[in-house]
Amino acid sequence: MLSVIPGNMIFILGVLCSGLCSYAQDAHGILMEAERAPDTGKGDIIDVTVLLHNTTTSDFNGAVKIEVPEGFRNISGNLPDVSVKAGEKRYFPVKIHAGGTARAGTVQIVFFLLDSDGKLVAKDDIQQAVEERNMLRLSAQTPEIYNNTPGDSVSVEVTVSNQGNTGQQVNVVFSIPELMGEDNFFEKTGVVGVLRDTIFSFSFIPDRTLLSKPRFTVNVSGMRGGEKELFGHLSVTVTNTASNRWYNAGDAGNFETFTGYNNLTLSYRNSGYNREMYQLMGNGSVDLPAGFLSFRGNIYQGGGQRDPVVTGTSVSYRLNRSEIKAGNISRPLELYMFGRGAEFSLKDSSNNDVFQAGFIDQNFNLIEQHAFLREGYGVYARGVLGSSGPLKRLSATYIFKEDRLEEARHNVLGTEMVRIPGKGWTSTFRVFGAMSQYYEADKDKPSGAVETQYTGSIGNIRLSGNYFYSTPYFPGNRRGMLMLQQHISGRLTGEKVFSANAYVSNYFPKSYTYGMNVFSNNARFDAGIRFPANTQGLGFGISYQYQSESSNGYNALFGIGDPDQKLRMDVHRLVESLNWVSVNGKHSVVMGAETGLANYPDKDALKAQLKFSGIYNYQGVSFNASYQYGGYFLSEHASTAFYDDDRNFRRMILSLVAGKNLFEDRLSLRSGLGYIDDFRTGKTPSAFLNLNYAPRPAYSLYLNSSWFRYDTGMMPLMAGNDNMLTIEGGVVLHLERRKPSPYKKSSVVVFVYYDKNVNNVFDEGDEVAENYMLSLGKTSFLTDKEGRIYYRKVPYGAITVVPVTSQGWFSPQKVVEVNEHYTYTEVPLHRNGTVAGRIRYDLDARTAVDFRLRGQGITFDIYRGDRYIQRVATDESGSFMAFLPTGNYRVKLIGNSLPANTSCEEMVRDFEVKAGEITSLPVFGIAVRQKQVRVKRFGE
Repeated sequence: MLSVIPGNMIFILGVLCSGLCSYAQDAHGILMEAERAPDTGKGDIIDVTVLLHNTTTSDFNGAVKIEVPEGFRNISGNLPDVSVKAGEKRYFPVKIHAGGTARAGTVQIVFFLLDSDGKLVAKDDIQQAVEERNMLRLSAQTPEIYNNTPGDSVSVEVTVSNQGNTGQQVNVVFSIPELMGEDNFFEKTGVVGVLRDTIFSFSFIPDRTLLSKPRFTVNVSGMRGGEKELFGHLSVTVTNTASNRWYNAGDAGNFETFTGYNNLTLSYRNSGYNREMYQLMGNGSVDLPAGFLSFRGNIYQGGGQRDPVVTGTSVSYRLNRSEIKAGNISRPLELYMFGRGAEFSLKDSSNNDVFQAGFIDQNFNLIEQHAFLREGYGVYARGVLGSSGPLKRLSATYIFKEDRLEEARHNVLGTEMVRIPGKGWTSTFRVFGAMSQYYEADKDKPSGAVETQYTGSIGNIRLSGNYFYSTPYFPGNRRGMLMLQQHISGRLTGEKVFSANAYVSNYFPKSYTYGMNVFSNNARFDAGIRFPANTQGLGFGISYQYQSESSNGYNALFGIGDPDQKLRMDVHRLVESLNWVSVNGKHSVVMGAETGLANYPDKDALKAQLKFSGIYNYQGVSFNASYQYGGYFLSEHASTAFYDDDRNFRRMILSLVAGKNLFEDRLSLRSGLGYIDDFRTGKTPSAFLNLNYAPRPAYSLYLNSSWFRYDTGMMPLMAGNDNMLTIEGGVVLHLERRKPSPYKKSSVVVFVYYDKNVNNVFDEGDEVAENYMLSLGKTSFLTDKEGRIYYRKVPYGAITVVPVTSQGWFSPQKVVEVNEHYTYTEVPLHRNGTVAGRIRYDLDARTAVDFRLRGQGITFDIYRGDRYIQRVATDESGSFMAFLPTGNYRVKLIGNSLPANTSCEEMVRDFEVKAGEITSLPVFGIAVRQKQVRVKRFGE
C-alpha cells in the first residue's frame, strides 16, 4: 500500500504542474503561434508566420522578440510595436536567413511575446535541422609575388578558410612545374577549425633556371581528410623583376615555328672488336639585331674511319618571314631530295602562303671528299596557298633531279588540292607529271602519278579511302604502283563497333638503266566487330581476315628460273582479341589469337596457321609473348622451305621490360630481357639497360647498353663473334634557353620619375623613381638607381608600358612604337588619390517582395568627362574602392548588376580626387520593390 501512494502523488503533482503551466501561457488571454511556411525553394531563407490571437475584451499592445541560434540572422528584425484589438487575429511575416556557418544538428528559433511593460506574455519556437557542411576555401594571400633580389627566399602563403560546421584535417601541396630535376612537391598539413582561417606557408630560394624567366608559377592544391579529397586549386605567379632584361620570344608567345633549344650532346659507343664511334650533336641560336642564326650539327667518327661523317648539319638565317638555310638539306617531296645544298623559304604576312626553293648535290656527308655534284644534283621549288591550315590548301611543286645511279634526268611537276566537299568531309587530290631523259639508253619517257584521299561520315558510319596509281617509269618514291585502300566503321547497338578494311597493292616498277622485272600483288580484307568492356573491364573482338600475296621475287628459292612466273599464297584467318583492365587500373592484359588455313605455292593441301600473342602490364612492368606457326608471308615460307622443305616456319618471342623513376624523377631507369627462337636465326637471348640521370637542370647523363648472343649454328657468319655487347654513354649540356626573334630589334630604355609639378617634364624639383615597378608587354621590371630600365633585343612593333600604382604615385599605361634601333620613352608619375563608396539596402521585410540579398558584384563605371576610365565592383560588405589621378570624375552604377526587384534612384555621383586623400562618396541607397496590398473594407 505504501508503494502505491508515491506513484499516485507523482501523478497528481504532474497534473497540477501542467495546469499551472497552461495558465502561465494564456493567463493574459493572448495566444501566439509560430508556423514555418512550406519550402518555397528560396534556399537559405526561412519564411515564418507569427499568429497573435487576442481572446480578451481589451486591446493588446506589446512586442515580439525573436532569438535565433548562432549562424542564423533575423532579416526582418524584432517586431517592436504590435497591436491586436480585442477578439482579433493578426498575422506577422518574418524572414530568417540560415547562414552556412550554423552548427550541424537540430536548433530552435524562439519567439517571445512581451507586453507594453516588457513582461513575458507567451512563448513559442520552431525546430530547424542543420545538415553537416564541408565548406573549405583556398585563397592566396598574394596572387602575384614580385622577386627582385636574387638569392633571397620567396614565400608563398595561402589561406584555408573553413566555412563549414566541423573541423577539418587539411593537406596543402605546393609544386613548381618549371623546376625540372629537383624536388617538385612540398606538402604542409594542419587542422582548420570551424569558422577559422589558417595560413599555410611555403618558402624556397629560386635557382638560376627560375630566375632566368620573367615569371614562373607555383601551383597550390588543397585536399581534405585522410582520403585527400581535392577542395581547391590555385596558381601563384612569381614575377622576377630587374632593371635590365633581354627579350625572350618564347615567353612573349610569338615564337612561331623555331623549336631548337641550345644543347650539346657528347657520346661514345663501343660494340666490341674495335667497333667504336664518337659522336657530337647539338643545336643553338644566336640572336642578331635583325633576325637570328640557328645551328644544327651531327658529326661522328667510327674506329677505322679516316674521315668523320657530318650529316644533319646546317646553319640558317631567319629574318621576318624569310629563311635561308645551308648545309644538309632534307625535303620529303614526291621525289625525295636530300644532300648538301641550300634552301630558301618565304611566308606572307599572314603565314598562310609559303614559297620554298632549294638546290642539293645528293651527298649526305657534308665534308665528303668527292667533288661537288659528283653524285648528281637536284633543284626544287614549291608554293603553297593556305599552308596555315589543313583545309582548303592548294600547292604546286617542280622538281629536277640528275640521278647518276640511274643515268637519267627527271623533271617532275605536280599539284595538290585539299577541299571540303561537304560538312564533315575532306578530300585531297594530287597529280604528278614527269619527263625522264635516260641519256645512256637515249630514251625520253613521260610518266605520271595520281592520288586521292577522302574522309567523311554518313550518320554514324565513318568512311575513309586512299587510292594511288603511278606508271612503271615514274621516278618518284612510289614507282610503278597501284594501291587501293578503303576503311569503314560504325557503331551498332549496345556500343558495339563494326569495322572493315580492304587493301589492294600491285608493284611493277621499270627502268631503262636497270633490268627491273619485279612484280608483286597483295590483297587483304578484314571485317569484324568489337564488343565494349563490361563492368569487370573485360572486352573482346572477333573478325575475319583474307590475305593474298603473289610475286616473282622468291622464284630462285624454289628453283624456278622463269622470271615471268608468279608464286601465290592465299590465307583465310579467324582473328580473336581480348583485353582486360582491372578496376583500379593497375593491371591490364591484351591477348590475341589468329587461326587460319593457307594455300602455299609448293604445297598440294591446305596448311594450318596460328599465332598467339599476349601483353601484360603492371605498374611499369610489361611482359610480352608470341608464338607463330606457319609462314604468314611468302618471304617467311620461302626462306624456311629453301633450307628444309618438310619444315614449317616457327617463331617464338618473349620479352620482359620494366621502368622506374627514382629520386624525384631525376633518375630514369629502364631495362629488359628478350628471347627469340626463329628457324632462320636460331635461339637468340638479349638484354638491355638504359639509364638517364639529371642531377641539375643544366646537364644530364645517360648510359645505354645492350647484349645479344647469336646462334652460330644458324648464322655461321657470326662464328667467333656470337656475343655482342654495345655500350653507349654521353652527357647532354643544356645551355642558355632564351629563344631568339626573327624580326628587327631595338634596345628600349624607359626613364621613370616623380613629376611633382605635374608638367610632364623632368625639371627642377622632380626626382628619379628608384625601385619603381612597371611592365613592358608581359615582362616586369624594377627601375635602377637612375630610374631607368633597359629591355634589349625587342622586336619592332607596338609595346605597352604599364606602370604599377605605388605609394600614391600613378601614371596611365601608354603604347610605345618600337621602330628604330634605339627607342627611348619617359614615364612621369603623378600623385593619385582614392575614391571609396558603398551600397545600402533600404527595405521593410514585412512588405518587401522576395529578392536575393547580396553585397558583392554590384558594378560601377568611372568616367573623366566623357572618357571611360575603369570599372569597379563591390566586395562582400557592399563597398568599393578605386585609385585615380587627381581630377574631377563621375561614377555611374550599372543597373543590370543589381539583384532582381531592386533599384537605385540616384545612380550617378560627381566627385573630385585629391592627391593623397580618400574621397568618400554618399551611400548608394538600393530600394527593394514593395508588395501591392489591397485593403478590403467592410461593406465593399
